[in-house]
Amino acid sequence: MGARKRREEERRARWEQIVEAARKVFCQKGYHHATISDIEKASRLTSGAIFYYFKGKDEIYIAALIKGLQDLRDEFRRAVGEPGLNPEQQLINVVNSFFENYRKEPEFFKMAQYYYFAWENDKGLRPELMEQVNKVTLESVYLMFDILKKGNEEGYFSVDPVIGVTSVWILIANSVHLTKENPRAAFMGVTWDYMKAGITDSILAIVRGGLASKENSIIARQKA
Repeated sequence: MGARKRREEERRARWEQIVEAARKVFCQKGYHHATISDIEKASRLTSGAIFYYFKGKDEIYIAALIKGLQDLRDEFRRAVGEPGLNPEQQLINVVNSFFENYRKEPEFFKMAQYYYFAWENDKGLRPELMEQVNKVTLESVYLMFDILKKGNEEGYFSVDPVIGVTSVWILIANSVHLTKENPRAAFMGVTWDYMKAGITDSILAIVRGGLASKENSIIARQKA
């Protein structure tokens, strides 16, 4: 390996070390309470090393968000890439993947929600960072769009793909935290599996163009 390539790999490894540490810090503390000092400790690097790669906390936050969104996109791709799946099975796999990834790292989804609904710090950020966020987000959206489009063509679904994609994300994003696994929602008494089954049924009803019969619902099959 040449010296130049080795230096590039070392820089890339250092960048990833910072981003992964920052992701953990932001997930634990949230954007406002996280500090560069926290990221120093988590990454075991000096602030000088961190500022060599990033201008400040905002850039680190966006880079950590992008990495998390890329990981999620890759999980979705694996979910639909299993051989022999029809569009309906692919859709169910994506929904399951979303739920399971949320269960593994709920704090990252809060981090993402903060960006999409409350972020106001675009000023001063490099435009290419924001473009990367949009790009990786759209890659997941288009993956779902293509599933619904193919499902329409093959007779599995009857839905405007744009409306379908929007409905799927809204349903999932607004429901995953309303189970007994969230202490603040435990009073509702909804189990994780019951919520996942119910949301999957609702999504299938939407994309099929009407309500699924009670007999064919996932909840009904679980009770059988």
